[in-house]
Amino acid sequence: MSLIRDAVEGMGLDFIESQLDLEECCQEDLAEDYDDEELADLDWHAVMLHIVAINGKRAEKELLEDYGVDDASVFPED
Repeated sequence: MSLIRDAVEGMGLDFIESQLDLEECCQEDLAEDYDDEELADLDWHAVMLHIVAINGKRAEKELLEDYGVDDASVFPED
């Protein structure tokens, strides 16, 4: 199991989602790429998963650059 999966499962997606008001915090940024109707139809759970994945990749880079941790289990190639 990857470190990212362990971290997300440890907190739980429901908890992560409960801490974010995605519609409020992302709507302004997303408005540049989507019109009002498209924004209304967005799956905010999918948006949250994208945010988790992007931040996981940033964490992997920081682990390597700042701490010298090159852990292949962060993003295994299975």
